[in-house]
Amino acid sequence: MSTEAAFGRVGCSLLTFRAWDRLEDALDRARAHGFDRVDLGIVPGHCDHVDPLALGDAEREAIATAIAARGLAVSSVNLHPGDLVSDDLALVDRRIRATMRLARRIGARVLTLPPGPLVPPEQWEETAGIVAARIRGYLDLAEQAGLTLSLEAPHAHTLAADVAQAARLFERVADPRITCTLDTSHVQRGNRAPLVDAPARLGVPIAHVHLRDTLRGEVTVTPGKGDCDYLPLIEALLRDGYAGDFNFELENEPSSRAIVERELGYAREHVRRILHGEPLPLESRVRRQGWFRALDTAAWTARHPREFVIAHPRLKAVLRPPVRFARHVRANWVPYRQVKYRAGWHAGWQVGRMASEIPPRPMAALPGADLAEIRVALLGCGYTGRFEHGPGFLRLPGVKVAGVCDVRPERAELLASRLGCPSFTDAARLLREVRPTLVVNCTREWTHRDTTLMCFDAGADVFCEKIMAESLASGEDMVRAAREKGRVLGVNYNWRFLPGIQRIRALRESGELGELRMLRALSSAGVHHHVLDLVRFLGGRIRAVSGAIQDEPGTRGLERWNAYAHEMLYIPSTYCVATLETEEGVGASLVSSGLLDPEGLLLTLDAVFDQGCVSLSGILDNDAIGTLTASTRKRVDLRMRHGDAPAGFALSFQRSIEAFYVAYRRSGEIPVTGADALELMRVEHALVRSSETGQRIVL
Repeated sequence: MSTEAAFGRVGCSLLTFRAWDRLEDALDRARAHGFDRVDLGIVPGHCDHVDPLALGDAEREAIATAIAARGLAVSSVNLHPGDLVSDDLALVDRRIRATMRLARRIGARVLTLPPGPLVPPEQWEETAGIVAARIRGYLDLAEQAGLTLSLEAPHAHTLAADVAQAARLFERVADPRITCTLDTSHVQRGNRAPLVDAPARLGVPIAHVHLRDTLRGEVTVTPGKGDCDYLPLIEALLRDGYAGDFNFELENEPSSRAIVERELGYAREHVRRILHGEPLPLESRVRRQGWFRALDTAAWTARHPREFVIAHPRLKAVLRPPVRFARHVRANWVPYRQVKYRAGWHAGWQVGRMASEIPPRPMAALPGADLAEIRVALLGCGYTGRFEHGPGFLRLPGVKVAGVCDVRPERAELLASRLGCPSFTDAARLLREVRPTLVVNCTREWTHRDTTLMCFDAGADVFCEKIMAESLASGEDMVRAAREKGRVLGVNYNWRFLPGIQRIRALRESGELGELRMLRALSSAGVHHHVLDLVRFLGGRIRAVSGAIQDEPGTRGLERWNAYAHEMLYIPSTYCVATLETEEGVGASLVSSGLLDPEGLLLTLDAVFDQGCVSLSGILDNDAIGTLTASTRKRVDLRMRHGDAPAGFALSFQRSIEAFYVAYRRSGEIPVTGADALELMRVEHALVRSSETGQRIVL
């Protein structure tokens, strides 16, 4: 087949039209652009044209009729069923089976699945084995439905992030029926090898092709404006007898419908010209010139220097020492204007931007507490361990900080020198040699489970940073182990101890303004989990949630959070809009977004009572005090208590640590237990489920 004739096999994914709410509207737009082949995208929370779990025979028939009435054929159904390595596969399984029934009815040829979640390198083999086994389990079902089962691999930020990993994953599936849906942008992303080389390296048949483009690692580029050279790939596939289609899958950053239409028209015309051997427009020819690419790259680098350095590991390694030195000079020697609260706001100058650190002043004695000395150890010597928990526990009466541990020896040694204790790089050795009574766990969230269980086995209690774990299964393991071994598990939700939050809580408990009726919060994404806890702290236990989530971690610089299970939101990149109801009759509306700069807006919160509203605003990265105001006919005392201001977030850590320690030494009720933290994780999971299903979730 000639490349000119192959243009008749160029179609469009309905993911391109995800901004159109109705499937029928998306189908109409595909037809209006001249396509007669489409991909049906089913990505809960991202593209919700179809919910396979809500379809009966009549609904499937209606969809098939709508597609046929427009003269369209379905090349592939592109399904994101959920986490393929989750211990709870019931929802994933039901979604896959329901989609197979739909795909069969609408005459789709291919069912495309994702390759599984991104994991640390040391977990790759184990996870790949799990995914491969589960994919093999669906091959017979696909065959019975007349479908070709395909994995969209490689795909950035997944188990098969590049061509080499994708080939290894296909080897582990080890079944001749498995095929590949080739996404050109993810193949070409960060790879200077020709696009045409990829099919042979993957080692499995290509069942379908998504035409996308990439530039400087970004994978949402309009075809024809990036690095992908489609013609050699298409020619090679046709020579090898490729029988599938070539469908555009444009997923630009959230933009107007007019922009989507314009970019799709550009992409279609670009591919039409190259397949028909026609000269490209002047704009396209200029884009392909080396001098233009060089100037464009230089301009982009000037606008995004940090992203450029991150994309070049060797350059990053060279620049790290001078950058660290420059940060040290800026933090300690460069004057800056600081605003403080002393019975009113006052401006002044200070040299060096010092970290918000818990002061070394000893805490007052605890009357009536058993102050026999206990040994405390600290795992994780990063910012929180170094500036908050280390000095925070050192100042407590009856505490001996007996050791610190970090995988980076320089961090452990630095903190150990400040606390006057030995340093370790191996947690097992620390536990064996130090034998602590209590361990403060400041490691990364995805290591909390293993390190906490290790501490329990060594006979130590644990005070853990939030959130408690990266998945529900890990959190459940931690709470179960604490209960079975009779150990204390506390979690540090320090935002409960912000002065403004404490004042709102006191107003509720006093009844001064009547019953609390409603909470409303707007926050930056990084504190989304804190705000969920504040709803529980101020309004009571959460019993029902509804949520809508737009999450694009790959395009918002949040790739480092991909270690979290898909069931957990943790940091919403674009937005999370949630409605919560508590058992005490308080309604809460929350909006959080990664688009909000924490230096300009970290949190605003309104507490609506029977007799007025109290608002906390101005909580910023460098200001944990903010402004507390009231809109009420009653005279309300909102003055801060002695010692509240001025303060950074070290104040909330200090008071959270003190509250935990007092309760721990007196065998009292800990402010936030492991069971409380697990309940908050379930709320977060319920928000994800609500966004996926469009339903209100009762806990």
